Amino acid sequence: MSYYPLMIQLTDRPVLLVGGGRVARRKADALLSAGAALQVVAPVLCDRLAQLAAEGAVTWRQGVFAPADLEGIFLAVACTDRREVNARIGALCRERGVLCCLCDDAEQSDTIFPAVIKRGAFQLAVSTGGKNPGLAREVKKRLSHQFGPEYAALCQESGRARRAILRAAQGAEREALLRQLDAAALEGTGLPTEED
Repeated sequence: MSYYPLMIQLTDRPVLLVGGGRVARRKADALLSAGAALQVVAPVLCDRLAQLAAEGAVTWRQGVFAPADLEGIFLAVACTDRREVNARIGALCRERGVLCCLCDDAEQSDTIFPAVIKRGAFQLAVSTGGKNPGLAREVKKRLSHQFGPEYAALCQESGRARRAILRAAQGAEREALLRQLDAAALEGTGLPTEED
């Protein structure tokens, strides 16, 4: 299966997380950092998810998944330890046009979670297409040393300059100025530029 890498806006979008264990905890942290309105369904929660529920960061319905849990949901993430339950959630999502991620079956998922390096608006995602998430996490660890916190400021500053160029220039001049901006932004980062 081939995935198209796509950043998606989740701020205030209803996301359902089914499961309350270790894998669900990792997915919850990622989804909350993206601003999702997270609803969790599980009989019991791990300590971290219980804390998030107590703080009101997530809405928790104690119990097992029911088809009604998908009402109004944009994305469903199935992280139970029962493959048949995850598969049922995936099938119901497909019937209803809800995006789904089955944490134990990338091939039946609409979406997968990459390993992400986040420095402000600058994000670098590493994926193996669900084949080996551990490898993606290891590559992320190694790359995170090359992309430090300075990339947040770099992205912010170059973004402001880009908006000014887009307002002030047209056509070939605009394209030339944008290329110059990008090359100048990368100077000193150690990353190769187009000319390298």
